[in-house]
Amino acid sequence: MMQSAFFKEIADALHVSTYYMAHVFKDMSGYSPMSYLQKRRIGEAQTQLIHTDRSISEIAFSLGYDAQSHFNQQFSRHVGMAPGEFRRQYVVREQGK
Repeated sequence: MMQSAFFKEIADALHVSTYYMAHVFKDMSGYSPMSYLQKRRIGEAQTQLIHTDRSISEIAFSLGYDAQSHFNQQFSRHVGMAPGEFRRQYVVREQGK
């Protein structure tokens, strides 16, 4: 898993165990490293859906998702709607201003 290697690299650079790093990170941020990363990725996806014309699959792959279906599932779980619906609702709201 790409994220696990990333966190191990950070822990190694700090000369601490990945367990300790994750524990301190959660104490300081309120989120596990994986949860924080997931929230950041979904937030970036929302920004790209609103401010670019990139396809949903391009956005998904640019954020490290191997499959658009997995991205759609994660996005829906965190935002409460599918990425396409999120984009449509935002565009309709912006056009109505």
